Amino acid sequence: DHWALLSRFGLPVNRRAFAELNRFSGGQRQAISFCMALSSGRQILLFDEFTSALDEPAKEVAFSLLDEYHRASHSTVLLVTHSDSVADNLANRRMEMKDGRIVSICAISGVS
Repeated sequence: DHWALLSRFGLPVNRRAFAELNRFSGGQRQAISFCMALSSGRQILLFDEFTSALDEPAKEVAFSLLDEYHRASHSTVLLVTHSDSVADNLANRRMEMKDGRIVSICAISGVS
């Protein structure tokens, strides 16, 4: 559930803490949204620059959670990113676009 996921980011796991979301930083709110998406049970998830507001330790948590989620659920996860390393380390297929057009689609070896 999302409470267990939130604890991995070091965020509080009680409802009262979430009564006023404006008290959380941008990175914390991004982590909260990410956890809610992972716990939604959807078969297809779309993450657009899902680590942009996270600090490095939180990014590592997010990458780990996404990998665990994908392995356990076999859901389709679409990542939109400008980071080659995110794409290369998390994706099993990569599509590159330029000026709104697809310029390449390829498999990434070594990623399950």
